[in-house]
Order: sequence, then structure tokens, then C-alpha cells
Amino acid sequence: MADRLRSELPDSTRPELFRYNPESPAQAVAACTMGGIIIGYALGASGDEAYVVIAPESAPLTRRLERVNLVTGRKSSTSLDAWF
Repeated sequence: MADRLRSELPDSTRPELFRYNPESPAQAVAACTMGGIIIGYALGASGDEAYVVIAPESAPLTRRLERVNLVTGRKSSTSLDAWF
């Protein structure tokens, strides 16, 4: 069964995206700290990637798209300013 994603603001107020296994949802499989407040997210076609729109903490009126590989934790990002 595919893993599920959930966005939370933990006690440290660092926005994180958590990956859960539906068979044992009490424990997160992985957590990825994002570069700003999470506006929205979606899984990629294979389920191994998440695409996350964030508002960076340093410039909250801008938007960035972060791609996160949920297996390795590697991230890349690009600006979405042209669309906002």
C-alpha cells in the first residue's frame, strides 16, 4: 500500500512534510523540513516524489516549488514568481 503524506508545523514551528505508512500511521516513516511555510503539496506519479509549494520564511510574499525525493530526501526548487 502506498505511503501517505501530511504537512505539520511541529513545536519548533519549522514546516515539515511527513511520510506515513497507512499500515502503521502512528509512526512517521520520514520527515522532510521545507524551506518555508507549506502552501500545498502533491505526490508525483511514482509516489517517490512530492511537489511542494512554499512561502519562504525570508520572503513570505513569494512562492517556490520544491521537489523532494521521498526515498533519498534530496530536494530541488525553482521560483514561481512569474505565476504570482
